[in-house]
Amino acid sequence: MNNVFWKTQLPFDPHFKEMLSTANFYDQYRFPMIVRGQRCNVLSSFRNLKRTAAEDELSMYCNNLYDMAIGDFFKRLGVYNHIRYKYYYWWQIYEHDVEEAVHPQHSHYDTDGTVFCFVHFIRTNNEHCFRFAGPYNESDESVKEKDNDIIFFHPLLLHQALRPSNGTRIVIAGNIRITENELSTY
Repeated sequence: MNNVFWKTQLPFDPHFKEMLSTANFYDQYRFPMIVRGQRCNVLSSFRNLKRTAAEDELSMYCNNLYDMAIGDFFKRLGVYNHIRYKYYYWWQIYEHDVEEAVHPQHSHYDTDGTVFCFVHFIRTNNEHCFRFAGPYNESDESVKEKDNDIIFFHPLLLHQALRPSNGTRIVIAGNIRITENELSTY
C-alpha cells in the first residue's frame, strides 16, 4: 500500500530557504513541543506565530506556493471545480545536535475537518527521516524524501520524523479541509 496520494517536486525559493535556516529567524520558535505526551525539541511555528516582518514575507510566499500546489493536487483528483477548501501550515526545524529533536508518532486527524495533509521537505541533507509508522499502516516506511519534495497523505496515518544525523532539517507541514463540496454523496 502506498501511503502517499501524490508526491512531486515543488521548488522552494533559495531566499526563503536561507531565511528559514538563519538562527536569528528560527530561534524565536524555540520551545518544547509536547506531541502525544512526548517532549520533542523541534522548532515550530505551529500555534506559535510571531507576526514579524520576516514571517509575514515568508507567509506571503508560502501562500502563493501552496495555493498552486494544492490546486494542482485537487485537479489531479478531478475535484478542483467542485469543492472549496482551506489550509494552514507551519514550519518545523530539526537540529541534529539537539537532544530529542524528533517528532514522535502522531496523526493530523482532528475535529477541524482535515481531509488531507502535506509535508514539503525544504532541506533534508540527503537523509530520509520522515516515515509512516504505526499499527494500522502496512509497514514502517520512509518516503525517501529529497529537497523540494512535497507529499500529500491521509490525516489518519501515523507518521514521525527521526532526528537528523547531520545539519539542520527543515519542513513545512500543513492540513487541508474541505469547506464546500458540490459533489453528490450517497
